[in-house]
Amino acid sequence: MIEAMACGTPVLAFRHGSVPEVIDEGITGYVVDSVDEAFLKMESLHALDRGRVRRRFEERFSVARMASDYVRIYQSQLQAGDSTHRLEVLNSKVARPAESSPALV
Repeated sequence: MIEAMACGTPVLAFRHGSVPEVIDEGITGYVVDSVDEAFLKMESLHALDRGRVRRRFEERFSVARMASDYVRIYQSQLQAGDSTHRLEVLNSKVARPAESSPALV
């Protein structure tokens, strides 16, 4: 679904799994419950603005958007507790080269 929307292609899908969460009804496609309903939605599906489908993809699923969300979540977690302690724990778990290993530059 997301790959189709990345190309500006509206999606028609049955209501299973993540479908209702991914498709914005009437914007990026339609969620249906039967073959008859899918058939009835075909004309409306073709009328959806492909540029708008692509823009909605950019708003919700682009790499930049998702990376921004991850950074925001990480920052909130660091601010939620003792960040110094958390960083010490993280640093202690990072693999370090052995004493005899050459330095990496």
